[in-house]
Amino acid sequence: MAGIVSPLLVFRIGSSHASNLLLTTRTIDTEEARRIGLIHEIVKADLLWARGQELAGEIAKGAPEAIQLTKRLLNETIGESVGTQLSAGAAASATARTTEAAVEGLTAFLEKREPKWL
Repeated sequence: MAGIVSPLLVFRIGSSHASNLLLTTRTIDTEEARRIGLIHEIVKADLLWARGQELAGEIAKGAPEAIQLTKRLLNETIGESVGTQLSAGAAASATARTTEAAVEGLTAFLEKREPKWL
Protein backbone atom coordinates (compact mmCIF):
# COMPACT_ATOMS: atom_id res chain seq x y z
CA MET A 1 0.00 0.00 0.00
CA ALA A 2 1.76 3.14 -1.23
CA GLY A 3 -0.37 5.67 0.64
CA ILE A 4 2.20 8.44 0.63
CA VAL A 5 3.53 7.85 -2.88
CA SER A 6 0.13 7.44 -4.55
CA PRO A 7 -1.07 11.07 -4.32
CA LEU A 8 2.34 12.34 -5.41
CA LEU A 9 2.38 10.07 -8.45
CA VAL A 10 -1.19 10.99 -9.42
CA PHE A 11 -0.31 14.67 -9.03
CA ARG A 12 2.83 14.30 -11.12
CA ILE A 13 1.86 11.88 -13.89
CA GLY A 14 -1.93 11.49 -13.74
CA SER A 15 -4.13 8.69 -12.50
CA SER A 16 -3.72 6.42 -15.52
CA HIS A 17 0.07 6.14 -15.37
CA ALA A 18 0.07 6.17 -11.56
CA SER A 19 -2.50 3.36 -11.39
CA ASN A 20 -0.46 1.28 -13.83
CA LEU A 21 2.74 1.66 -11.82
CA LEU A 22 1.14 1.25 -8.40
CA LEU A 23 -0.98 -1.79 -9.23
CA THR A 24 1.64 -3.67 -11.25
CA THR A 25 4.57 -2.61 -9.00
CA ARG A 26 6.78 -2.69 -12.07
CA THR A 27 9.87 -0.53 -12.31
CA ILE A 28 10.55 1.78 -15.24
CA ASP A 29 13.71 3.11 -16.81
CA THR A 30 14.62 6.78 -17.11
CA GLU A 31 13.36 7.08 -20.69
CA GLU A 32 9.89 5.88 -19.73
CA ALA A 33 9.93 8.10 -16.64
CA ARG A 34 10.60 11.07 -18.93
CA ARG A 35 7.99 9.97 -21.46
CA ILE A 36 5.20 9.80 -18.87
CA GLY A 37 6.20 13.08 -17.22
CA LEU A 38 7.71 11.76 -14.00
CA ILE A 39 10.93 13.61 -14.80
CA HIS A 40 11.60 16.50 -17.17
CA GLU A 41 15.03 15.61 -18.46
CA ILE A 42 17.91 13.21 -18.02
CA VAL A 43 21.23 14.72 -17.02
CA LYS A 44 24.54 12.92 -16.54
CA ALA A 45 25.66 12.92 -12.92
CA ASP A 46 28.75 15.03 -13.59
CA LEU A 47 26.59 17.71 -15.27
CA LEU A 48 23.78 17.76 -12.71
CA TRP A 49 25.04 20.73 -10.67
CA ALA A 50 25.69 22.80 -13.79
CA ARG A 51 22.22 22.03 -15.17
CA GLY A 52 20.66 22.98 -11.85
CA GLN A 53 22.50 26.30 -11.98
CA GLU A 54 21.25 26.88 -15.53
CA LEU A 55 17.65 26.28 -14.48
CA ALA A 56 18.04 28.58 -11.48
CA GLY A 57 19.44 31.24 -13.83
CA GLU A 58 16.45 30.88 -16.16
CA ILE A 59 14.04 31.28 -13.25
CA ALA A 60 15.98 34.25 -11.88
CA LYS A 61 15.41 36.15 -15.15
CA GLY A 62 11.73 36.47 -14.24
CA ALA A 63 10.33 39.30 -12.16
CA PRO A 64 10.75 38.39 -8.48
CA GLU A 65 7.14 39.30 -7.69
CA ALA A 66 5.85 37.10 -10.51
CA ILE A 67 7.96 34.17 -9.33
CA GLN A 68 6.78 34.67 -5.75
CA LEU A 69 3.12 34.86 -6.80
CA THR A 70 3.46 31.80 -9.01
CA LYS A 71 5.02 29.79 -6.19
CA ARG A 72 2.28 30.94 -3.82
CA LEU A 73 -0.39 29.92 -6.32
CA LEU A 74 1.16 26.49 -6.74
CA ASN A 75 1.56 25.95 -3.01
CA GLU A 76 -1.85 27.26 -2.00
CA THR A 77 -3.95 25.62 -4.69
CA ILE A 78 -2.29 22.54 -6.05
CA GLY A 79 -0.15 22.00 -2.95
CA GLU A 80 -3.15 22.21 -0.65
CA SER A 81 -5.04 19.46 -2.43
CA VAL A 82 -1.94 17.26 -2.49
CA GLY A 83 -1.56 17.86 1.25
CA THR A 84 -5.10 16.63 1.84
CA GLN A 85 -4.46 13.58 -0.34
CA LEU A 86 -1.21 12.84 1.50
CA SER A 87 -3.07 12.87 4.82
CA ALA A 88 -5.62 10.41 3.44
CA GLY A 89 -2.81 8.29 2.02
CA ALA A 90 -0.96 8.22 5.35
CA ALA A 91 -4.14 7.04 7.09
CA ALA A 92 -4.65 4.32 4.46
CA SER A 93 -1.02 3.21 4.82
CA ALA A 94 -1.33 3.01 8.59
CA THR A 95 -4.49 0.91 8.28
CA ALA A 96 -2.89 -1.35 5.66
CA ARG A 97 0.01 -2.11 8.01
CA THR A 98 -2.39 -3.66 10.54
CA THR A 99 -3.78 -6.32 8.21
CA GLU A 100 -3.01 -10.03 7.99
CA ALA A 101 -1.78 -9.40 4.44
CA ALA A 102 0.78 -6.94 5.77
CA VAL A 103 2.11 -9.49 8.25
CA GLU A 104 2.31 -12.14 5.51
CA GLY A 105 3.97 -9.75 3.08
CA LEU A 106 6.64 -8.71 5.56
CA THR A 107 7.22 -12.29 6.72
CA ALA A 108 7.56 -13.50 3.13
CA PHE A 109 9.98 -10.68 2.35
CA LEU A 110 12.15 -11.50 5.37
CA GLU A 111 12.04 -15.21 4.54
CA LYS A 112 12.85 -14.45 0.89
CA ARG A 113 9.81 -16.25 -0.44
CA GLU A 114 6.66 -15.42 -2.39
CA PRO A 115 3.78 -14.37 -0.13
CA LYS A 116 0.83 -16.71 0.33
CA TRP A 117 -2.23 -14.47 0.25
CA LEU A 118 -5.39 -15.77 1.89
